[in-house]
Amino acid sequence: MLAPRRQGSSYNSFRDPEEPQHPPTLARIMSNPERQPSGLTEAVGAMQDAFTMMNPQTVQIENMEETYYCYICLSNHRMSKGYTLRSCGHSFCKPCLQGYLESQFKSRQTHPRCFYTDEKQSVCNVEISVADIKAVATEEALKKYTYFMNKEQNENFVDCPKCKTQQLGDPRHPWTVCSNADCDHEFCFVHQNQHPKEKACAEFEAEQRREERKNRSWRSAHTRPCPKCGVATEKNEGCNHMTCFVCKTGWCWLCGEIIGNQVLPDHYKSGECKGKQFTSESVPYMAPWEAIVCIMVPAFFFLLFSPIAFVMAIVVCILYPCLSALCCCSEDQNNQQGWNRCMG
Repeated sequence: MLAPRRQGSSYNSFRDPEEPQHPPTLARIMSNPERQPSGLTEAVGAMQDAFTMMNPQTVQIENMEETYYCYICLSNHRMSKGYTLRSCGHSFCKPCLQGYLESQFKSRQTHPRCFYTDEKQSVCNVEISVADIKAVATEEALKKYTYFMNKEQNENFVDCPKCKTQQLGDPRHPWTVCSNADCDHEFCFVHQNQHPKEKACAEFEAEQRREERKNRSWRSAHTRPCPKCGVATEKNEGCNHMTCFVCKTGWCWLCGEIIGNQVLPDHYKSGECKGKQFTSESVPYMAPWEAIVCIMVPAFFFLLFSPIAFVMAIVVCILYPCLSALCCCSEDQNNQQGWNRCMG
């Protein structure tokens, strides 16, 4: 059976009278306003203020700010330091968002999208609004955005070839004057600076077609396509073992077969191209007897006329000194006669 409850508001009402009593704690005294001594509340408040002054880095709970995770720099920041997109409500660092937009505009991407990823790894993918772009993007990035947006919305935007100022042209009236007052350059909307104002676009295009036909005729006569990549190749001298400068494939100029990149391919050791690695198509390949004839005929004439040339050389060597002495004596005699006439 429980003992009867003792009367009174003392916190030691259930304690044994013989047990030593301890002084009440500060928390128990503060919870019972009747037991607070005079001026204790003011003293506790002053003590808290002094503790706060001694610890300036102490953050109060009521002053804590919400944070966000930036998916560009991959770190947490205060909401007041970031920028919240109007289109989707996701927050990013403003410098990070500026760099992202600039990289998008450099690659001609005029419709950047939010790539915020939630806990389920689903991407937001909402297009960033024009208002957000104008509020965040730098002046240089905004110029690029405007430039590419103009090109996207109207294909008649053209750049001045002199000052690069973008302006709206008219293909029905191709001759254009730059809208920049400091430039005033005149150019063709279609062909830029390729022809003067006096020459019509149709006349210029007709000349271009004639030149193109000439180029095709020349290419068909002087070049052959690589059997692997098809690039036109010209051969002006050297052997018939070709190496494509694009795909580095070795092929035969005579038959167009791929033969590899060996110095002396086996292709020229048999078949219809046998022995023709160092021959030219302008000079047909000679048979062995033809080569012997070409060598023996010059040798025969050399042996035939070499003795005569030898005799003539000996005669000239003998007669040249005699003829020289005779000329000198005759010249000296004429000079002596002239001197005697002068002296009288």
